[in-house]
Amino acid sequence: MTLPDSIISTDAIIQRIKARMEVEAGVPGTVRIIGELGGFHPADGLTADVSMGGGAFMSMANPISFKNGGPEWICRYGNVEGIRYAVASLLASYDYLLSEEINMTEAVRRLRMMRAARAALISQTESSR
Repeated sequence: MTLPDSIISTDAIIQRIKARMEVEAGVPGTVRIIGELGGFHPADGLTADVSMGGGAFMSMANPISFKNGGPEWICRYGNVEGIRYAVASLLASYDYLLSEEINMTEAVRRLRMMRAARAALISQTESSR
């Protein structure tokens, strides 16, 4: 039985919770892609969570997802309904970096970790070819 894109199976929810828990418990800089590109849910593989340490994490776009358009393309030309929570998480992370909730030193530290995680994802993909 195939479920509509707007309905997430219990297994998919459990997988996402486990992935997020692993990232939260991980050392700073640990990165996990949520789902697999082309997976069951429209948001699968579009984002990655990066552990910032102390249970904090930030979401970033999975750079590999841009080969198929990525979240930006889906927001502009596709059906954003299925990825709305993933996009909201991306916007929240971006806004937090710009906010006065953290000082500049912490914002730069987090940005560097996210850039390193992005580079690692790209490198990992290129080395698996």
